[in-house]
Amino acid sequence: MFEYPFTIQNLMWLVFFGALAELTLRHRRARAEALQLDRGLLPEDDETMLRLRDLGAIRTRVRGEEQFFLQRLVPRCGPAVPELEVHGSGQCAPELVARSDAARG
Repeated sequence: MFEYPFTIQNLMWLVFFGALAELTLRHRRARAEALQLDRGLLPEDDETMLRLRDLGAIRTRVRGEEQFFLQRLVPRCGPAVPELEVHGSGQCAPELVARSDAARG
């Protein structure tokens, strides 16, 4: 069937190590994202309500670090959606998704 270097088992090993490398990269990225949450950029209590005027100080702290999800999320909650209010630390993303879905029609 197949000559020695081109066997199905060798192909399976290549796919396995490729998947293992992908898993390692995803784990490293998830650890880096988790460390960003520890920086405390957004308030995490249930009683704090951020308004547009509050995001200016947060936006200056995250400027230049747009490779992380949280840092990309903060500028999206700015002047493009002026009436947006953020409750706690997790309500901005669903609001933006709902607005983008409504805009697509």
